[in-house]
Amino acid sequence: MQDILNLLIKLALITVAAANIFTFLFGLHRYNDVNMNTALQEGDLLLYNRLDKDYVSGDVTLLEYDGKVQAQRVIAVAGDVVNITEDGYVTVNGGRPEEKYVFKETDAYEEGPVYPYTVPEGEIFVLSDNRPNAADSRLYGAVKEADTYGTVMSVIRRRNI
Repeated sequence: MQDILNLLIKLALITVAAANIFTFLFGLHRYNDVNMNTALQEGDLLLYNRLDKDYVSGDVTLLEYDGKVQAQRVIAVAGDVVNITEDGYVTVNGGRPEEKYVFKETDAYEEGPVYPYTVPEGEIFVLSDNRPNAADSRLYGAVKEADTYGTVMSVIRRRNI
C-alpha cells in the first residue's frame, strides 16, 4: 500500500512540474493559417519559448492580431531601417535580408507605415513568408516585443494524424 501511495505522489509531482513548465516556460500552439507557407504548414504544432524575446532577424514568433494568433518572421529589430521598394524588395539597413522561404514580391500597403521605416525601441518588424494579402507589419506597423508570445523553437508536423 505504501508503494502505491509513493507512486501516486511521484506522479502528482511530475504532473505539477510539467504543468508549470508548459505554463511559464514553454507553450504549444496549433498553426492554422497559410501566411507562413512553406516553412510552416496548416496543422503544424509549434513549440515556443515564452521567456525568449531577444529577437534576431529570421526568428519566428507568435503574436495576436485581430483576435487571432499569428506566426510571423522577424525581419528587423529596434533601430533597424526597413524599406519596401516599388519593385517588391525588402531592404533592412540598406541590404536585402536572406529570405529563403519567400517566393513572391513584397508589396507595401497604403494604410501601413511610411517607408523607410525605423523600428522603435522595444519593438520588432514582422512579415509573413507567404506575403500576398497577409496581415503583418506592412499593415499594422512594428509590434511591441512584450506583446509577442515568444520565439518558436520547434515545429512538429502533425497533419493527418
